[in-house]
Amino acid sequence: MESDPFYRAFRNPPAELGMMPFWFWNDDLEEGEMIRQVREFHAKGFGGFIPHARIGLSRRVGYLTEAYFRLLRLAVEEAARLGMKVVLYDEGSYPSGSAQGRVAAENPAWTARCLIALHRQIDGPARGY
Repeated sequence: MESDPFYRAFRNPPAELGMMPFWFWNDDLEEGEMIRQVREFHAKGFGGFIPHARIGLSRRVGYLTEAYFRLLRLAVEEAARLGMKVVLYDEGSYPSGSAQGRVAAENPAWTARCLIALHRQIDGPARGY
């Protein structure tokens, strides 16, 4: 079993197959600090990370702005230099698909909806769902 390459890889997986933390972007992002954090992920053995815009991201940076994409590119380039993977998570907090409210602001008809199951007790002779 020890000679089986799959067994060995499972027992000691390469970093790119290990845990990848969500990296919450919820402050006023600064280039030097971002590079430091990418390097810290690498130093701690993470094979990559998932940048995730959250509530609290500064107005100076904003979500899906030129500044946001410039900083994202910076983080991705540093990760590539270190041999790390980056999962681009296309979500700006919740609800899913809202792009931090931009979707509904563009067109209110695109606002998220849901179906809610209602359970009713029906007495008497009745048929249906």
